Amino acid sequence: MANINSLNMVDGIDGLLGALSLVSLITLAIFLSISDSSFASVPIVISAALTSYLIFNFKIASFIPKIFMGDAGAMLLGFTVSWLIIISVVIEEVFRLVSILYIIALPFIDMIFTIFNRIGKGQSPIRPQRDHIHHRLMNRGFSTSQTVGITTLLALIIATIGFLGELSNINDLNMLLMFLFIMICFTYYFIHTSKYK
Repeated sequence: MANINSLNMVDGIDGLLGALSLVSLITLAIFLSISDSSFASVPIVISAALTSYLIFNFKIASFIPKIFMGDAGAMLLGFTVSWLIIISVVIEEVFRLVSILYIIALPFIDMIFTIFNRIGKGQSPIRPQRDHIHHRLMNRGFSTSQTVGITTLLALIIATIGFLGELSNINDLNMLLMFLFIMICFTYYFIHTSKYK
């Protein structure tokens, strides 16, 4: 449920939800493919469909109609990623619980960051505001496409760290501590350097 909500919350600018979900799906596809799972084709097919959607969402050419995912699409995508994670951990056992944090890192960090930031200001944690990570990047002068590119690159780096950590069999505690360090770095940067407080 948390992953579904986090993906829905991060859907604030064109292409961001699709790009971050694509990182999660590709990571899951690699994990499942390496383990020779019969489910490996599922995230691959969904990734192909999502890539097609991004072409229309970004409207890369003037003759291409622009389409949006909406809340229903965001929640369906969140459910699909969550379902694949459950299959990977419980049924196929291709990675450990702690690796989930790395697969859904950016939406999860954004959700935790915005909720606690709003509570700290005495506001409702579910009240829509322009205090998400992507809003803060745009407040610093980055364009929509640059913001999507930066966040997607960060998500890809974190997912790679988790993937390598799983392959190297780094123990759960160290994996968790590494993720908490990443989360603290994000929090420090976006609280102390953002124009939006």
